[in-house]
Amino acid sequence: MKYCGVATPFKGVRVYTRCAMGIPCSETALKELMCPILQEGSVAKLVDVLFCGVDTLDELWRNCGRVLEALKKSDIRLSPPKP
Repeated sequence: MKYCGVATPFKGVRVYTRCAMGIPCSETALKELMCPILQEGSVAKLVDVLFCGVDTLDELWRNCGRVLEALKKSDIRLSPPKP
């Protein structure tokens, strides 16, 4: 895993353990990381949101399960929504 660190005058070096918005090329790096995982034709990533396109509720549960399993195998964790 590659890390991004920023020297701060307060507590030394801050090392990001997740994709930090606003850092140059962070969105491109996230896209390169997610593309192989989300090769399912029914899943799309737009900015930092995942969309599952389906026709039925049963399909939605199956596709979400596949996506979560692929993310788990790749050791990628999702963050809860911001209030």
